[in-house]
Amino acid sequence: MMTILGIVLRIPADLMYTHFCGESSHQTRLQTCCKEGWVRHNLHCYALSTEENRWSNAKQDCKEKGSDFVQIDNAREQKFLTNFLLQNVGENYEVWIGLSYQDGGYKWSDDRPLSNVSFWKADNGRTGEDAQGSCVAIKHSPGDGEDSWDRNWDPLPCGARKRYLCRTCIFCEKENKQ
Repeated sequence: MMTILGIVLRIPADLMYTHFCGESSHQTRLQTCCKEGWVRHNLHCYALSTEENRWSNAKQDCKEKGSDFVQIDNAREQKFLTNFLLQNVGENYEVWIGLSYQDGGYKWSDDRPLSNVSFWKADNGRTGEDAQGSCVAIKHSPGDGEDSWDRNWDPLPCGARKRYLCRTCIFCEKENKQ
């Protein structure tokens, strides 16, 4: 006979917010939620723009919405976003993510270098001089197949106008009612 022990941890929302999202204001009450029009997946909320923008303008627009350009940290998130885009855009899309070529390497919009998590399309010329001025989009074309979720990043000229994905933490700040 096997016995399974369960442990329940109660962690205050402000501590969770600080851990996953950065410093929180002590003057706010926190709750988990996504803004209207955003989609929740695990610990983040995602929004797909309705308009097209250059990569730098898209990055700024995400900031103005209180979020960041999407950063893809693992295969589960990559697969979720690929399926989300297939459902909301269709089979033919190029959508900016928060990755660009800077100072000799790819970095996320928060200046973190690209880790070993990547989902490049094959033979896309993503290094060296070919990568200068490149920003990365999740790209899908008819015929790519549903199983292409793990190889659909493509470097494109940063000045191209594309739709884009923003990401924020699931924790929202509510005004303090004193």
